[in-house]
Amino acid sequence: MKILSIIPGTLIGIVLSILFLQSINKPEEPKKVAVRIKYEYEFSTLYDNIFGTVYHPVSAQTDGSPFITATNDDFSNKDIKSIRWCALSRDLLDREFIDKRGTRHKWTGKIKLGDTIYVESKCTQANGWWVVKDVMGKYYINKKGDTIQQKKWIDFLQDHRDTSSFLISCPDIKIKKRLIKAGILEFYNP
Repeated sequence: MKILSIIPGTLIGIVLSILFLQSINKPEEPKKVAVRIKYEYEFSTLYDNIFGTVYHPVSAQTDGSPFITATNDDFSNKDIKSIRWCALSRDLLDREFIDKRGTRHKWTGKIKLGDTIYVESKCTQANGWWVVKDVMGKYYINKKGDTIQQKKWIDFLQDHRDTSSFLISCPDIKIKKRLIKAGILEFYNP
């Protein structure tokens, strides 16, 4: 009987030892951790003392395709109230291209087509975020018939049928761009 009483106790000890060893070697369930990046931003003034005007999608103020921008985006008059697109003079744009005649052009500004810029001015309705979608012509002919070279100029796209266009002209505009100052990784439990 002594042998029988030792065997069950030994078996229980062996089973408990095996279970204990398995619990030590058993990998834990992976903990769910999420990561997010928190950005800190700063504004950098790219240009100041810019002159601003409004342009309309009509052939007299654009090329032969007034509803297609230089970025090849198309729109209709009904879209204009919901978009904030602008055109910049060539001296403000950073662009290199070859035209249809094979001539190479290199503009050395600080803004690329498609960039989002922040406008700050005394004309409060012009203030805010705008997307650069178009390029202004080299020259502008004013009502007096004078040819004016367009430099340091921004044109805000407006519907020509909208009688409440927010400005006709606005001097002393600042164009800013938002830059990432720092990115911080944050870990959290979802």
